Amino acid sequence: MIKLSTVIITLNEASNIKRCLESVIPVSDEVIVVDSESTDSTIEIAANLGAKTLIQPFLGHKQQKAFAAQQASFDYILSIDADEALDSELQNAIRQLKTNWSHDVYTVKRLNQYCGKWIKYSGWNKDINTRVWKKGKANWGGTNPHDKLIPIPDATRGNLKGNLLHFTYNSLSQHLQQIDYFTEIAANQMFEKQKKVSVLTALCKSVFRFFRTFILQRGFLDGHRGLTLCYAQAFETYMKYAKLKLLHEKNNRNE
Repeated sequence: MIKLSTVIITLNEASNIKRCLESVIPVSDEVIVVDSESTDSTIEIAANLGAKTLIQPFLGHKQQKAFAAQQASFDYILSIDADEALDSELQNAIRQLKTNWSHDVYTVKRLNQYCGKWIKYSGWNKDINTRVWKKGKANWGGTNPHDKLIPIPDATRGNLKGNLLHFTYNSLSQHLQQIDYFTEIAANQMFEKQKKVSVLTALCKSVFRFFRTFILQRGFLDGHRGLTLCYAQAFETYMKYAKLKLLHEKNNRNE
């Protein structure tokens, strides 16, 4: 039977890590938690549950996940975030996979909870992620903070049944704090790549995002949470570009 390493990156995830670990320990031969110097009890909880824990100052989202994967003892890896958990069907699919691994990488469907309710539309209903792979068959890429595991061109791909349960934000204030954090990173990433945007473009992109998620992707069917979520996503789009424009203005003043 194939042996599987599960890798998790953390920072102050004491409220989530127990649920996450309890879902992956039954299907893992090794669990590694790479922590970015948490100030809460994340490390203690993980260690008490039997995970191997490492401290690594934060390198960036995709860089930190790449580092975590490098620590895996086995050639077959599952990557999961601390605010995620495997449902029972996905656990069974991984158990079966360990007895008959037939592809290089596998995708899973992610089911997202927002402010205590599972979201079925609002652009979150087709959330498919590559999370299980054989070493050398995929690499962490994307643009921080939105990392993604990218299979190499000739990798064969399969899908696993079940859901990766994602417990996102417990409140709107928590979501807004995360938007501020993520847009700061995204704006700096775009600035480093010398990307520019006009105010009109930023406005149009944010309005279109709301139209796409609330109307085209039927966010209105998620009720008031759908409205809140779609508006927040549009706000995130605008803030990312607004911060980028401010970075360019600051740079021009300093020249």
